[in-house]
Amino acid sequence: LTGDYADLSLAQSDEVSNLDISVMNGVFSILPSEDDRYGVESKGEVEFQCYVENETLYLSVFPASAYGTKEDAEIILYVPSEEEYDQILLFCSGSSAEIKVPLCGGEMQLSTICGENKFHNEMIFELFNLNAGMGTVWAERIAAADMNVDVSNADVTFHNVSAETLSVGVGMGALDICGETTGDISIS
Repeated sequence: LTGDYADLSLAQSDEVSNLDISVMNGVFSILPSEDDRYGVESKGEVEFQCYVENETLYLSVFPASAYGTKEDAEIILYVPSEEEYDQILLFCSGSSAEIKVPLCGGEMQLSTICGENKFHNEMIFELFNLNAGMGTVWAERIAAADMNVDVSNADVTFHNVSAETLSVGVGMGALDICGETTGDISIS
């Protein structure tokens, strides 16, 4: 799909157990839906593909074409507020990502390449993995049994972290984590 879409309905809340999201362009947001359904809205010159298959919602936002720029592309994914997911795969390389719903479940795989990435609500997972290349990542609350954070050249700030085990690797970037662990901490 290309262009402006409003209220493009994708699925009911009970039809989705996993999210697989890849954003390579523009401004991306996840906001709470008003009707317990998954939906998408787009503005500006944005090319994307979005569908549900085998209980996984796939959203791919493609790189800017010759006719569009990152600044004029925006896509919003609406999700039910109280969902629990088996797995969330989130790859962010647009100009910004802003997540304004609680996310919880079995596994969160978060990769950022650039841009400003903010998580305003609680994230609770058995396994939480972050690979931060460049840009910034900021999160208000994270709880995980196992938490792995790998920072290359990014600036990462996590407040209110609660983890049983924490593994951290930092290259040229910066990492600021405030919180507590009840088990092992590994730093490399």
